[in-house]
Amino acid sequence: LVLLHKSIDPVASMAYQSLFMSMEALAALVIFIFPKLAEKSEFQDSDDEPLPDLFLRVTIMYAEISGFTAWSSMREPSQVFKFLELVYASFDSLLEKRGIFKVETTGDTYVAATGIPVQRKDHAVAMARFATDILSLTKNLVEELDVVYGPDTGNLSLKIGIHSGAVTGGFLKGKGA
Repeated sequence: LVLLHKSIDPVASMAYQSLFMSMEALAALVIFIFPKLAEKSEFQDSDDEPLPDLFLRVTIMYAEISGFTAWSSMREPSQVFKFLELVYASFDSLLEKRGIFKVETTGDTYVAATGIPVQRKDHAVAMARFATDILSLTKNLVEELDVVYGPDTGNLSLKIGIHSGAVTGGFLKGKGA
């Protein structure tokens, strides 16, 4: 587990712990998204057993905009959405450069993975470089956007958590699986 952030205090430490506790659940979920597994399931007879896959070298990253909840409560909804679109579009522009896959965005959290479905030996290094890129990008972006979105925008920062390890996944049968 690697944490990339400016500093850590006991409260932040508890928040990070909570964030990373869900990583294992996400790791299992992530693989349901990938086309390689979807292709397998399409050719699978409905009576067959599910075909799980094991990916030994995977790195998953969570990036959360620190201070976003308080900041967004003082803004119009359209400003919040425009801000997130700008930030996440900037992150997305770096994905291909580093060979990273965007899993999802949920509110102020951006989730990405590498090493699945195509294995790569440098998965952790690639993700660490991507994390460093978006840390720098976010710092510059919020400073620029302080003029557009008003006070405290420049105080927003990024908290990043990275975890590497093996994940198992496949497609479950059944309604809503």
